[in-house]
Amino acid sequence: MDGTKLRSIEAERVLSWGFREYKNTVLFEKNEIVDSANIWLGNRPTVPLVVKEKVILTLSKANKNNDLKAIIKYIAPLIPPLSQDAYVAKLLIKNHKGEKISEYKLYPEYKINRAGPVGRLFGSLSYLIWGNPVQ
Repeated sequence: MDGTKLRSIEAERVLSWGFREYKNTVLFEKNEIVDSANIWLGNRPTVPLVVKEKVILTLSKANKNNDLKAIIKYIAPLIPPLSQDAYVAKLLIKNHKGEKISEYKLYPEYKINRAGPVGRLFGSLSYLIWGNPVQ
């Protein structure tokens, strides 16, 4: 384009089009609970999983096919000890075609310690009698 004024007008037009046609959607707030995970021989049977950052996606207002799917992936059950800074799972955001849009790390909401001797004994006996813990 010729001239600074024409470039500035075109840049403003493109920016206003972007703001008009797309919107930011907050899926999860910072430290919001996304799901919970099973714990094996811990001081608690489950732990809530949280995201450490705000999960925001920019989606087209015109596209009515903004169907999203959130998938949690982790190796179950989690084995303690787990700290709040231990990355234990992934949150995958996929579109309606099954294509991955984004991925976020999930962390335990609070610290998980190993169960005491009695808890480990009953947990092991339960495993021997009824099999694998619920996954």
